[in-house]
Amino acid sequence: MNAITSDPQLCTLPLTAEPASLAPIRRIIGAQLDLWNLSPLVDLAQLVVTELVTNVIQHACDQRCTVMMRRLSGASVEIAVYDCDPRVPAPQATDELAEEGRGLTMVRLMTTGLRVDAQGATGKVIRCVLGGVACTNE
Repeated sequence: MNAITSDPQLCTLPLTAEPASLAPIRRIIGAQLDLWNLSPLVDLAQLVVTELVTNVIQHACDQRCTVMMRRLSGASVEIAVYDCDPRVPAPQATDELAEEGRGLTMVRLMTTGLRVDAQGATGKVIRCVLGGVACTNE
């Protein structure tokens, strides 16, 4: 799993979402944020990426996905996870003792502008921003 990009403000990680891929993704995200001098965002970014990739593992009909992190102005980054499943997640009512079902709600509360963009039959992208700038449309 390698970051593929020629843009110094972009980190792109194509992968097969599986439990064993979570630790390497977290390490790469942390290293990239350190490189961008955004170390204060490491823990939150790792948590958000883990939640979004775990959703691919648990819910997508195809485990192929791409994690993208783009440095924005100031001390903020956009995180996006693209997957091949066209189904858009629906909010769920969860029991307060349930062990799952809160991931997107948690991400929404910890980030700015969480949104899901359907890509037709090719899948969807779930994106958000850490650090306070609104999401881009790219």
